Amino acid sequence: MASELPQKSNRRSGPGWWMDCDGAWRPPAQWPGDEPPIDGWQRDARGLWGPPNESNESLVPIDMASTSDAEQQRSADHSRYGNRRPIAESPVTRARTRSQATHPTRAKSAQQPKLSRQGEADVRAMFLVGGAVGLCLLLVAAAFAMQSRADAAAGDEVVVDELPEVVFAAETEAVREERRQAFAIAAPDTARAQLANLAVAVPLADDEIRSTAEVFDETAWTTATDDCLDQAEAVLVRRSSVPIVWADNLECVPADGRWFDHYLSVEIDRTIDAEVRHLIPPAVVHASGGASWTPATRAAYMADVAHPATIAVFVSGGGHNPRDEAPDVWRPSNEATWCGYAVDWVTVKTRWQLSVTDAERNALEEMLDSCNQPESTGAHVGSMLIEAIDEPTIERLDNG
Repeated sequence: MASELPQKSNRRSGPGWWMDCDGAWRPPAQWPGDEPPIDGWQRDARGLWGPPNESNESLVPIDMASTSDAEQQRSADHSRYGNRRPIAESPVTRARTRSQATHPTRAKSAQQPKLSRQGEADVRAMFLVGGAVGLCLLLVAAAFAMQSRADAAAGDEVVVDELPEVVFAAETEAVREERRQAFAIAAPDTARAQLANLAVAVPLADDEIRSTAEVFDETAWTTATDDCLDQAEAVLVRRSSVPIVWADNLECVPADGRWFDHYLSVEIDRTIDAEVRHLIPPAVVHASGGASWTPATRAAYMADVAHPATIAVFVSGGGHNPRDEAPDVWRPSNEATWCGYAVDWVTVKTRWQLSVTDAERNALEEMLDSCNQPESTGAHVGSMLIEAIDEPTIERLDNG
């Protein structure tokens, strides 16, 4: 019977033999007979067969008389392995399992496919190309930043060389209005001083006065300016306190705005109700020294739209100086505006170096005295010159 059993081999087994978890073949727990199942095997204290160098203390003795071979075998297996069934595995499999348990990383890497040499070369090439591209982008960004800083520095130099115009508080409209009010208070005294310095001329005889049409070019007053407006329309656009509403924008025809007739104290909203005229009529200018002016000087007077007192806006049909007379003959019917009228008249005569007659000077002095009256509207703030303008050049025919 012993000849049928494997002879000390871990790869073979006979009937009833089994392999334990260590890969060793085991005979049945209860081997009948007195002959050992394998040469050299011995019974232990419990009567179980085993090799001489193997400890079988973990085996549980089984009652041989009351248990069959199969039951005894299952009992022995249960005693050794519990509910786990023995698995037959080779020593190579057992060594691989132990290695994976000891080195889990090695076990995972063993399951992952390895790249070929060509694949590894391709990966290295990809990393090299990516690094080169990244370096180029970094260099471009650095160059752009340096150029931006250089441009900013250049821009700062331009700003330093050409500083923007500084607008001081004195140039704000509120401060400008305060200055006008201050000038209006001082205007009567200034006008008296200017009136005293004006030359007094003898009135011209009627036969000595030539027609104003011969010495003043009336057509210059209606000549269009560079922006397609004639002189009267240019005054309306410049003097309006609100934006102009145009009746025909292409033809430069203003329709609505806002103006003020200082001498009648009336507000005007439509251009049809406004009349633009020289405060001192050309006929009076001619009798006060304008007869000796050159044509260029006469044309300059007619176009003196920059000065707020030379040309004024009146209510159309208001009856303002219908016969173009001096103040000794005609003055506004509203005595409250006499002060402003006299201040403006003296200002224009002084600007254009015109003379006055004795009667004219007496009338102007009387009107200036009304500035101290409570009902007087005083000097016209709108006629005060805040921004300096060039003085006109007076050229005379006789060069005198």
